[in-house]
Amino acid sequence: MKFSADFKLTFLRALTLLVPIFLLCSCGDDDDDDDIIWDMAPVNVVVNIQDAAGNNLLSPSVPGNLQGKKIVAEYQGEEYELNWDASDRTRYYMPFFSGLTLQSGYTLSGDHLVPDQNKNYLSFGEFDGADNQDISISLHIEGYTDSWDITVSHRIKWKGNTPHVTNTATLNGKNIPYDKIIITL
Repeated sequence: MKFSADFKLTFLRALTLLVPIFLLCSCGDDDDDDDIIWDMAPVNVVVNIQDAAGNNLLSPSVPGNLQGKKIVAEYQGEEYELNWDASDRTRYYMPFFSGLTLQSGYTLSGDHLVPDQNKNYLSFGEFDGADNQDISISLHIEGYTDSWDITVSHRIKWKGNTPHVTNTATLNGKNIPYDKIIITL
């Protein structure tokens, strides 16, 4: 009887080890990568506005700032006016088109980030980052006769199963880095 009990215990141990291996090996080895979902970051036109000395004119602490001035982005025949009083300034990711918004930059304070009004910037978007985008806006600021024409091109090329994204931008026809759209007043 001892042999039978030892055999049963050994058999159960073997099953405990082999069953998970069989389950893992039984999965199909399809070369079909249709199950991969690429989460593409949305495209935004991010604009910083500064004076000749490099001071952020969207910061309420800078003398001569633009606070309360009418700022409008024209896009595809529609006008999107900045709402200075919007209370949705948050780091929460909001994946939807919200037009022209004022966003806060952040500064590291100890071990966490805190909103910093000295790093405010304008954001126009969001556009679907999974598609190629050609975005053209014209920015108008109350009290200034000039307007600023901004274009952003977002291109995705697939190399094998991996997307490669290229973003380019122009300001009044001049090529500039996508992440450095700066208007100097």
